[in-house]
Amino acid sequence: MNEIIDAVKDRIPNEYAYDIARDLQIDELTMMRARVGTDAVALSVPDVKAFIAALEGCGEVRGITRNEYAISVQTGVFTNQYLNGYRQMSVSAEAGLILNPGGLDLRIFFRHWKNFFFLRDEKPNRTLESIQIFDDAGRAVHKIYATQHTNMPAFKALVESYRCTDETAKAHIESAAPRGMPHSHPGADRHSALEQSISEEWRSMSDPHDFYLLMRKHGKSRQELYRCVEPDLAREVAADSLMDVLTESKIRDVSLAIFVSNAGCVQISTGKVEKLARDAQYLNVLNKQYRLHVEHERIDRCWVVSKPSDCGYVTSLEVFAKDGQLILQIYGQRAEHEPEQPGWRVILAGCMSV
Repeated sequence: MNEIIDAVKDRIPNEYAYDIARDLQIDELTMMRARVGTDAVALSVPDVKAFIAALEGCGEVRGITRNEYAISVQTGVFTNQYLNGYRQMSVSAEAGLILNPGGLDLRIFFRHWKNFFFLRDEKPNRTLESIQIFDDAGRAVHKIYATQHTNMPAFKALVESYRCTDETAKAHIESAAPRGMPHSHPGADRHSALEQSISEEWRSMSDPHDFYLLMRKHGKSRQELYRCVEPDLAREVAADSLMDVLTESKIRDVSLAIFVSNAGCVQISTGKVEKLARDAQYLNVLNKQYRLHVEHERIDRCWVVSKPSDCGYVTSLEVFAKDGQLILQIYGQRAEHEPEQPGWRVILAGCMSV
């Protein structure tokens, strides 16, 4: 562990922990464990739901959810918690919701919230304090940073109440699961009978979430299903469509809902694009309360996808990496049980006309 600390201590102030771990060919959890006893504290969390419930008392925090290709940073509060089901959706066994559109809006898959740490990270001009959660494969599923408006007495009391009594306790690490399914050749699933069947089942869905049942039934990845259905349901568009969609959304003043996910968490950021920038590595949305960073050179394919809902079809732009992993999804912002914005459809129609 000392070798790991020596390898990262000069890089910690200026680089993402994910990038450092990737360069060292280790996972983030291993790197975090190496910091325990210096600037990190292991936390013992026997009841994930109780822990999440306690976060409400901390007030404003900054939530970070990322996958290999995209980082979502959202400022908000852990209010409006649904950890034991939501309306007609019984999700208590597997998932919970933090439901704050425009703020901290999360879908949490409890079984992946396995390893918890508090980190005090000294930067050149500031100190960052955070709670970081990892799955059993060593990947960060969510990070919760204190802000200048956080209730710090409550934040620190929460950390102390879960402080691990044995700082040398080792977190269990399993081999990481494959990060997505390789996409097939564009014509691989073009069998007319299968296309017709899947297209009919797709059109008969009553809720966009039924799409997951369709994937499970046919044992196909997202893109494999997209290649099976008719083009009004799913159509591949240019790989650089993400920048075009974000730019047009800003110009047209259209509010978006941007989904960034990993195995343990989905973070949804809702609102208008305030500032958009692109550098050598990242495409960046730089809003006051929300930031998005996407490694644009690693985008392989984009699709415009339409799914039935109780108020007409809802349409998304879905962005994928070469390994088949979903990088992010973007929908036009809409209230539940309301149709999507006409302006959003105009923006996506522009993608499909190229």
